[in-house]
Amino acid sequence: MTYFTAYKKAGTLRRITWCLLFLPGMFLSLSGAVAPSEQPEDAFRWGNATYFNLAQGEVLTFEGHEIELLRMHNHFNLLRVGSDTAWLKVSYRSPNTILGHLQVFIADNRHVASVSGDPQLHGLLKKDALVAVAPSDQPLTDRWLFAFPVSFTDGYLWKNDEDSYMFSYQGSVVPYQETSLHFPGVALDMVHARGTDKHAILAMEAGKILWVESRDRVSLQPKASICMESEASPGIYHIYRNLDNRKVLVNKNQNVVRGDALGYIWGDGNQENLMLTVVYSATAPEPGETPRNAVNFFPQLLDMYYGHQPVASQVFTKGQIHFGNPAGIHGNVKNVSAFEEYQGMGWILGKWNIADKVEWISSRVMGNARLSKVLFRGQPAECTNPENHYDYLINVKNGVYRIRASVGDLYLPTWQKVEFEGVSAGTFHLGKGEFTWTSEKVVRVRDGNLNVRIYTGDNNQVAGIREIVFQQASL
Repeated sequence: MTYFTAYKKAGTLRRITWCLLFLPGMFLSLSGAVAPSEQPEDAFRWGNATYFNLAQGEVLTFEGHEIELLRMHNHFNLLRVGSDTAWLKVSYRSPNTILGHLQVFIADNRHVASVSGDPQLHGLLKKDALVAVAPSDQPLTDRWLFAFPVSFTDGYLWKNDEDSYMFSYQGSVVPYQETSLHFPGVALDMVHARGTDKHAILAMEAGKILWVESRDRVSLQPKASICMESEASPGIYHIYRNLDNRKVLVNKNQNVVRGDALGYIWGDGNQENLMLTVVYSATAPEPGETPRNAVNFFPQLLDMYYGHQPVASQVFTKGQIHFGNPAGIHGNVKNVSAFEEYQGMGWILGKWNIADKVEWISSRVMGNARLSKVLFRGQPAECTNPENHYDYLINVKNGVYRIRASVGDLYLPTWQKVEFEGVSAGTFHLGKGEFTWTSEKVVRVRDGNLNVRIYTGDNNQVAGIREIVFQQASL
């Protein structure tokens, strides 16, 4: 049974109601007469998740539960499901949330779309927010119908810490000024897989291969792309990029089933990654076409990888964390994004930062996170930190830790004051391109969170951090 009801509150309640009551072989209205009707025109489904647009103040009933978008602030959305209410971020790389007996996540909203240089990428967004829901007792993707897109046979591990996640803000800073764009899908690092029959790329579900492009049209490099049409979800297309054109295992018009091998990854000797885009469209994507109507499927990827269960938080006892490094042989990990509990580390940001990340700067061999009162100045994602500091949080076991950090910036002079768990590690005035290590400090953690705080000074001062090294001490 599928049942959609929508209404909008404006002053006194005015209701516009769509009801679709489906029974095998007949449509029944409440009066018993035949009364066919439609669910919201823009709703679509992939796996067990249904996506639909909501305006602020609009309510939709799904599976007997009212869903209302109360208000928004940048990438945060105040959503009510039944009697439960919560602020939910757009799921750049966040898992789904259980709210009022439903699984929900925010796939997109108009504020996030506004900072993208590519409106076609956000073409599924028709109102204020694009919301995805599924029954709480079902996985987002049924494990008998869907498969993670990389084979685990050769021991593949997805750390899900790449900077290339859904709608990841790619605005850069001098000297590599680019158009500010969102990343058009998800790219999975495939470290050391280049030129090998290792970590096969798999069909995520059953479908038909629409086309195979054997060479990149822009770079002319020998990397292949594949477009597959979903068998179960009309209008859903999977686009796989960066495959080795000598190791593609499927052909145009071939039918594939869940878990079939499509090929192996290509690499340029510097970086190997699989780029995935899921599209919902009335027409099939063409080879070389700019990505459009991108479906946010990051929560589904987490679901396929970890299974239908709460994603457990990573907890560390030691680590070496690099910031802003260029994409290379070790992957595309920059450590500039907001804290996610399952990741176990990240920056503590808030509603004020629509990019949900801090700035970074990279050279060919190294990089750093760049911190200032105003981030992404002059870019669509420009935002102002209401505090005079930034906190980087690491989930650890309680105990005593030795910790130090390398601070500075590749191209700008910096001023930064550093604290570890409230213990001062010094104040540093450094010239452009100058880095220094703080002294090692011994600190005690009692709440499971190792905190690194960096003060930034006034509006015109920049702070930078290149590396953190920590280890639980044996005392």
